[in-house]
This record gives sequence, structure tokens and C-alpha cells, in this order.
Amino acid sequence: MSIRHLAAFTAAAALATATTAAAVPAHAATTTVTCGAHTWKASYYANTTFKGTPRKTVCDTKIAENYGTGDPAGVTLPKDNFGVRWTLTRNFGSGGPFGFSAAAQDGIRVYLDGKLDINLWKDVTKTQRKTVNLTVPRGTHTVRVDFAAFRGKADVAFAYAPRTSASVDKVAPLAPAGLHVTYSGSTGGAGLTWSRNVEMDLAGYRVYRRFPTATTWTRISGAGPVTSTGFTDTPPATGAKYVYVVTAVDRAGRASGVSAPVTVTSIDRKAPAAPTGVRATYSESTGAVKVTWAAGKEGDLRSYRVYRRTGADGAWVRLAPDSTPSTELFLNDQLPGGTAGTYSYAVTAVDASGNQSARSQAPSVTLTETSGPPAAVTGLTGTAEKYGVELDWDAGTAADLDHYEVSTGSWEINAYTGEPYFEKDTTAVVAAGTTHYRLVKALGSRPVSFLVVAVDTAGNATVDTVAATLDVTPIDMVDTPYPAPGTLAVRLDSVSETGAGGVLLDWYCSNASVCDRITGYNVYDFDYTTRAFVKLDAAPLPTVPSSWTDTTPARGTTHVYQVTAVLDDGTESFPSWGSIALAPAG
Repeated sequence: MSIRHLAAFTAAAALATATTAAAVPAHAATTTVTCGAHTWKASYYANTTFKGTPRKTVCDTKIAENYGTGDPAGVTLPKDNFGVRWTLTRNFGSGGPFGFSAAAQDGIRVYLDGKLDINLWKDVTKTQRKTVNLTVPRGTHTVRVDFAAFRGKADVAFAYAPRTSASVDKVAPLAPAGLHVTYSGSTGGAGLTWSRNVEMDLAGYRVYRRFPTATTWTRISGAGPVTSTGFTDTPPATGAKYVYVVTAVDRAGRASGVSAPVTVTSIDRKAPAAPTGVRATYSESTGAVKVTWAAGKEGDLRSYRVYRRTGADGAWVRLAPDSTPSTELFLNDQLPGGTAGTYSYAVTAVDASGNQSARSQAPSVTLTETSGPPAAVTGLTGTAEKYGVELDWDAGTAADLDHYEVSTGSWEINAYTGEPYFEKDTTAVVAAGTTHYRLVKALGSRPVSFLVVAVDTAGNATVDTVAATLDVTPIDMVDTPYPAPGTLAVRLDSVSETGAGGVLLDWYCSNASVCDRITGYNVYDFDYTTRAFVKLDAAPLPTVPSSWTDTTPARGTTHVYQVTAVLDDGTESFPSWGSIALAPAG
């Protein structure tokens, strides 16, 4: 006789146990029976004592069968005195109060973890029913249902469901696990995901946020619970950090503890405040406009930008480079020759994220016509020597010529205006009656850029872009091979020229762990002919004093010295070195 399955689940919410296995058809036979989560494993026996090997084992999404007066379809069993055993093992999460409901004709027994909770084991002529209320402990448990069809008609049903009344359910869900967050800098969204709770009475989740230093949480997921395991928040884009947690809430309204927290740092789209206290002052002596402003109070300020416009409605032009924040801020705008006209200046602040403030108020200055700067220097030449570089140029013709400024540095291009400017490293002042400059410095083999500017008595100077410039490649004197490292024990403190024309070396022990083991020091000078370091002392120098004077170097040369410590085992430490250029005599 064919088996008749119930067409749908019973109305009881207990049958939600099959939600994750709804795609598994009742009595889906398998060769090796492994049933999915929340799915019953049903074993069919040709007796009511469940002895021997089952005739068949299948997976059932629910226990709701009406066999009538025959045996189950798909398995050979006697129409009377056969048995079916269902088992299910699942994680009940935090556990709590449950209702177990059984109905059978004939016998039915229900066990929780091997403990008999429902016992209706007898041959009856109509369906017998019983419901018991149980408290299921937290964690994973096994439910077993034994059914016996003794004689005549046979049917069986079993369901279990959480009791969700707030007066009955006093057990909160477990805190959600696996909270993870990803942050999108383009959208500013914090995407939260977490693992689904296993409690059968789960209503959903609540999402909370706070600052790391705050002590209270703010619910950001709305009044009702979130029913999925994901949530996207868009925190204020201020560059601040935000901490998130999630709680689970059940149908009785009880909330779990908080999940493990996760943290994101939002993108910073908040611009600083516009600078205040901006002033512009013109100096006739220097021909420059000095712009000053008060330091901003934001902690992430990176720089300030100064803009200039001509007249009341001219276009704003950004001046370069940016100014680094400090407590007293200013920029000198060198207008060529003090060009007559009215100029306005404004300042903006830029933070570490590149957000730029609005422009400040725009004070203005009015310049009158001046005589203009001296003509640009001509005839600039440079000669590389063993001690540095010799520069010469033509004498200036301006009647009010005051001095020359000789600068070393490099040419750069302003990334915003595309205009070149000379980034100065050092600047020397040469009197107006002199057309020569000697740079005495130990140089490498890379070219050195020079810029020579003529300045008059009013402070007017040739602008950099038309001033005399020159690149000089020095003689390769100091690009010496670097030795293999050893024990660090000595540090060369200074290399200086003495009044008598020698070179004084001062050093000290830089590693306290080996200072007591130092028995002396060796001094070396680099030989540019052999390209090797030559030892200058026949025997190691004593440990006191930690200095030595080389009286042999020739004038007009560059020297590279090394000092090593000699340890008590005879080994030498890693060398410390320094260089010096000696000007020629006269």
C-alpha cells in the first residue's frame, strides 16, 4: 500500500527545524545516509523493538506520517508490528523553554539526550496525543523519536518549538559571533557581516556604534531588529574611528550580550576652518609682500596655500610652495621689481587628507612704481676642483648694486602652476665688488646647481627664472666603496680643520656593551689613486683621548676618514667615517 505524506507542515512553528532542509524531499533515499542540518534520520525496522539492521534509512524533513493499515511505501515491512526511529542532533544555541508535541497511533516515545520525556507506548485504536514543556540546555543536543505500529491503522507526528512568551522565556540568545567589517573609502560605507545565530526563537539583530573613547552605545539599526546577517552604516566622514558591536534579540524581546567589537577609521572629507588673522604688508626695501596668518587649531593640518589676485576682481593665482604649519606663519611674495598695482591675498588650510578650507578674508596692498631690480648676472662659469667648486661671473653694471646672492639647490616645477622655481639649500652673500665665489665642500659625483642673483640697495633682486644659473659636476672624490658591516662600536663625532692646517678627528664609543673591550683605535684615509683606505697609524691609538690630528693632508684636497675600534679579540669594529674639503692656500 502506498504511503500518504501530509501535504504541508503542521501549523506549529516547531517545523521551522526544517527551514534549512526544505529542499530535501520526505523519504529521499540515500546510499550512505548523511542528513543535513535540522533534518531527521529515519530508520525502518521490521519489528517494534528496533533490533537488527534497519531495512532502510532515509532523511525526513518532518515527522508527519499516515500509514493507514499498510506499511510505508518504498520499503518492505510487515503491515503490522513495524517500527520507525527518527534521530536529530542540532545546536540549540542558548537553549531555553521548548514544547515537545507527540501524536501517534500506536506507540510513541520521545527522548532528549537519552532521557525519556514522552512515553505513549501501547497499542491503541485511535490517535493518542501529549505535549510536554522542557528546558533545553545551551549547546548541541539529540532528539530521538521511536514509533511502533502494532496492529491496524498507524499514524505518527512530532514537532518541537520554542516557547516565546516573555513570561516563560527567561533565556537570552548567545552573542553573535564572527563580526567582520569592511570600509569603502569611495562610498564611506562600513559593511558589517556576522554569523547567523542558531536559536529557533531568534527575532533578529541590533547594531550599535560608538567612538572608541565613549562609554555608551548608540543603536543605528533602527527600531525593529535586522533579520539578515549584514548591515551597512555610513558614519560621518570626519576621519574619526568608530567601534561597532551586534546583539541578537529573541521573540520574547530578550537581547544577548554584545559581539566582539570591530573598528573602522572613516575617510576624512571634513575641510579645516578657513585661516584667520590674515595680514599683507609690503616692504619697499625688499620689494616683497609679507603675508602672515594665525595658526589653525585642527590637529591634522598639513599645510597652507596662499593665493594672490590683481585688482578687485582678478583671478586668484596659487603661490608655491605650500607653507608648513607652525605657530607663526608667513610667506614672502617677491613681486618682480615691485610692480605697481593693488594685490589681494587669501590663505586656505589643507589637512592630512587633502581637504582644503574656504579662502580666508583677502587683505590688499598697493605698490607704487620702483626702479626695478638689477640686470641679471652674465658670464657665470664654474670649475670643479679637488676641494669643491670655483665660480666666476661678469661684474654687474647697476649703479645701486649692493651684493650678490649665491645659492646651491635644485630646480623644481610647481605641480599646480607648472612654473619653475629654485629650491635653495644654502645661500652665501658676496659683496658687489667681487665676482668670484669658492664653495669648499666635500662633494659627490652628482652635479651641483648654482644660482646667482644681483640685489640692489633697495632689496630688489633678479627673479630666479631669469637669474644666472649653472650646473657643475664635481670631481669624483668622495664616492668611495662602503665596507662590509661588522660590530658597531665607534661613532665619529666631528672632522674639523685645525688652526695649523691639520685635520682633527673626534670620536666616542657608541655601544656600551663593547666599550670595556676596546683596546685602541685605528684611523684610515682614502687613497684616491688606489681607491682604497690606507691606515694612518702604525699601531692602534690609545683609548684616551678619543681624538687624533692628521698633520699631513695637503691643501686644496678632499679627505675621507674612517675610525674603527680594536676589540680585545683583535677584531676591528664597523667603521665610522666622515669627510672634509681643505681650501687651497692663499
